[in-house]
Amino acid sequence: MADTATVRFAPSPTGPPHLGNVRTALFNWLLARATGGRFILRIDDTDRKRYDAESERQMLDLLRWLGLDWDEGPDVGGPHAPYRQSERLELYHQAVERLVADGRAYRPAEEPEIVRLRTPRRGTLTFHDLIRGDVTFRYDRLPEDIVLIKSDGFPTYHLATVVDDHAMGITHVLRGEEWIPSTPLHILMFEALGWPPPLFVHLPLVTDRSGQKLKKRDPAFLASTYRQGGYLPEALINYLALLGWHPGTEEEVFTPPELVERFSLERISKSPSAFDGERLRWFNRQHIARLAEERLLQETLPLIRAAYPQAGQYDRAWLARLVRLVRDELSTLNDVVPAVRFAFVPAERPDQFTPEAWEALHSEQASPVLRAFREALLTVRPAEPLHSAEMLRDLRKRFREAEGWGGRTVMFPIRAALTGSVTGPHLSDIVDLLGREECLRRVERALAIIGQ
Repeated sequence: MADTATVRFAPSPTGPPHLGNVRTALFNWLLARATGGRFILRIDDTDRKRYDAESERQMLDLLRWLGLDWDEGPDVGGPHAPYRQSERLELYHQAVERLVADGRAYRPAEEPEIVRLRTPRRGTLTFHDLIRGDVTFRYDRLPEDIVLIKSDGFPTYHLATVVDDHAMGITHVLRGEEWIPSTPLHILMFEALGWPPPLFVHLPLVTDRSGQKLKKRDPAFLASTYRQGGYLPEALINYLALLGWHPGTEEEVFTPPELVERFSLERISKSPSAFDGERLRWFNRQHIARLAEERLLQETLPLIRAAYPQAGQYDRAWLARLVRLVRDELSTLNDVVPAVRFAFVPAERPDQFTPEAWEALHSEQASPVLRAFREALLTVRPAEPLHSAEMLRDLRKRFREAEGWGGRTVMFPIRAALTGSVTGPHLSDIVDLLGREECLRRVERALAIIGQ
């Protein structure tokens, strides 16, 4: 593991945050936390034509939701403030004046409002990437005399990045491999200014399953798609950490603290990683299954109440029982809405039943089974416990011995009548949750549907 690292995440707020942003932020955060270092948030907003304040707000809000806390930044301050590049123009102009005075940069006669860096055209430049080894560029393949200060007086990305990385004491630069061609330009600027460059780590690309680079505006790559889609922040972090890094074990499901404990630069891959939405969904299911019940309720009860206003008629304990029944069905938090529908919306029309449930309800066994279930419910006084597991067991035994019917043949019509489906939580749990009176109402409606 590296020595104590000072790293930065420096997004350019020109559009909605995407998963590439998140993974870059995550790897920087993991390195800082794993080494007891510092994680700095810097806003690279020198492209004033494309800068979007709402994108910046979304990025900060997303990082907070993910739990990727920063030690210094535009909202928390710190010893290297300010943290928006648009507020650091004096630093960039000071650096440029040094370069001009030293003959390392110049103002072209035909464009005196801009400043260019003198770049060599012969020979090669080699830099060391901590995961890729030595990377060599020929000078004649680099852009010639790149712009440092634009005509609007703002620095280019290259100059601002170099000046700020030095001023903020950045020790490690972790960024996507698409920035490899820019690295020799940055090193030339570090050398021209007499500053030691940081260590570089260029993270592998994230592609789609066909190997194509993910598009930033593709909804499948936008972070908001998953936040709004009912994904847990820890699941997103877990999955993205494994896109380009290996924990050194067969285990895959980790909490953020467990990732910090295991993280090392040595296990970062050079090969592209393919984003797989189904794999992310699997990780989310694992993290939902591991949630403490109180956290699960905090996440799901607002969704239930928004979808079913009638949920307000029930106390929190009853709603907690309901969520407990369906938690094994949840791959996303949003799945709770269809999963609990049976509790609030009785199936009364054909379109409210699944095809399998409609078929079970119209089987020749449905009428005698439902009438027997109704009789069993009526034998229980309203204030008495239902003992539903025993009740259903007796029904199965009765029809097996009298008619030779199997368990599904008996249970499916009851389940269909109560929920509109033949799948879901244990039937005895559903009966207990709905209670005697609601079960009777639903059985009566089902018998009416089939004309009994």
